Amino acid sequence: VLQNTPFGMSVLAEPFDSGSLTGLSDTAPDLLVIDHYGLDRAYESACRPWADCILVLDDGPGRNHDADLLLDSAHGCRPSDYAPFVPSECRLLLGSDYIMLRSDYSRYRDRALMHQAASEKVERIFLSFGGADSHGLTHRALTALEQIDGPLRVDIAIGSNAGHIVALEKQAEASAHHATVHRDCAFIAELLARSDIAVGASGINAWERSVLGVPSIIVCAADNQRGVYDALTKSGASIGAGVPGSDTSGAIEDALESIIKDRKARQKMSRKAAAMCDGLGAHRAGAEIERHLGPRFAKMQESQQCR
Repeated sequence: VLQNTPFGMSVLAEPFDSGSLTGLSDTAPDLLVIDHYGLDRAYESACRPWADCILVLDDGPGRNHDADLLLDSAHGCRPSDYAPFVPSECRLLLGSDYIMLRSDYSRYRDRALMHQAASEKVERIFLSFGGADSHGLTHRALTALEQIDGPLRVDIAIGSNAGHIVALEKQAEASAHHATVHRDCAFIAELLARSDIAVGASGINAWERSVLGVPSIIVCAADNQRGVYDALTKSGASIGAGVPGSDTSGAIEDALESIIKDRKARQKMSRKAAAMCDGLGAHRAGAEIERHLGPRFAKMQESQQCR
């Protein structure tokens, strides 16, 4: 994951032993970021003599933490949810304002919203259920699309390691629509910005679509996606098509037939989606870290510029 970044990587011999981490270097880090379901206050407190500042990433209250900053980007998360589990001085960064997405999405946001406002009819659809799509939902969505009059332009994003990708490419080639499978796509934001509708899972990609105001039909593909699914469907930002095991193909087809015919509904969904997330979460989190570190952050930046 890190081989194309400027960051070094070390594998801990005993990941649940704080000594394995603190023994990596005699120099205390300015910021220690902990993102692990199995680590809590005991591990974090043991790192205190070594780390100047601790940022914890979490996705639900319940574990006690010894953190200076805690980030949970779940929509609707409130300070009172975490108050019993963190020190009183811990700075809480909560809610969809802190969803951390690549800068591509905020950069394409204005262009995408202009496209949605001007779009008269549906001509282009984006499909993606994650890189692996272990439930085969992309196949079901493309099958549902075959019942829709066209031809439409269909962009499909999926990982090259997905087990059914060869079958999916054959299905796309035989489609009545102009369907293209993009393996390991590096320009999803650009594709979404040109799309009139998207169909996908309610994971992190649902927030990417939200930033760009793309009217979406979503499937809850995993238990940890339920919160996003409920937030986006209840707000009117997306249409829910159920969970794997239910008749998702039928639900997707019904939703497509409904939304394709209704331009006003698409524009309303676009506005609601864009209001849920603006794509600047990483910027806000970075600003909070900078504020907390103060002068040390300026020194870190100077050090990086000198390299």
